[in-house]
Amino acid sequence: MQRAILVIDKDEAVCREIEKLFHEKTVEVQCSLNIAEGLNRFFVGQYCLVIVDVTLLEGCGFSLLGIMRKAKSVPILAVASDDGACDKVGALNSGADGFLMKPYKKEECHAVTDALIRRYIEVNISGTDNLPIEFGKKVLIEPQYRIVVVNGRHLNLTRKEYDILYFLAKRPYQVFTRAQIYDFLWNMDSYFNIDDAVRFHIQNLRRKMKTALGGNDGCIETVWGVGYRFNPSAIQE
Repeated sequence: MQRAILVIDKDEAVCREIEKLFHEKTVEVQCSLNIAEGLNRFFVGQYCLVIVDVTLLEGCGFSLLGIMRKAKSVPILAVASDDGACDKVGALNSGADGFLMKPYKKEECHAVTDALIRRYIEVNISGTDNLPIEFGKKVLIEPQYRIVVVNGRHLNLTRKEYDILYFLAKRPYQVFTRAQIYDFLWNMDSYFNIDDAVRFHIQNLRRKMKTALGGNDGCIETVWGVGYRFNPSAIQE
């Protein structure tokens, strides 16, 4: 899952405001000024939040919200002008996870979006499907019990080491920067140096994986100048 927000709003000023809200975070904000382009991006891309101006849905009611909700579990924040014409209850019943009336305060928008993103990330990281992840006969990750088995033996990992391994293994081949990994997994924990914090846990995780795999730690690869990725082809038979 890429840390990205999709904004579907005909008002460019609104898009710019939302971009400013997240400019200090490792969050990409993509803006679409019409519903057709927005829906295309929604179905093709990966997002942790979609913000949509429901006034763009005129003519189709809120049926598109229902379609978006059935297609993906990504949270949807509906926004609308305070003109009394928008049905807040209808939007929420059709699939929106939150609702803001324009003009809204920046603090309110920030609080609502942060809450929706945090809940979505926590649900995805915790692995609500609880389905094991297997790579050949060498590595088994059991999210329900937070157990990792390598070559038939239990691998003793710290909380952060397990979180990093599970996070990368759920998204094989996708490259993440240290800042993205930190932003996804540390939540409100604080470290003075993000790079050092992530690098420290990656090094320990690699060392344990290398010992368990008999000298092969290639499943967690460094993409120089970018970050890290999980490469299952390095361990599968």
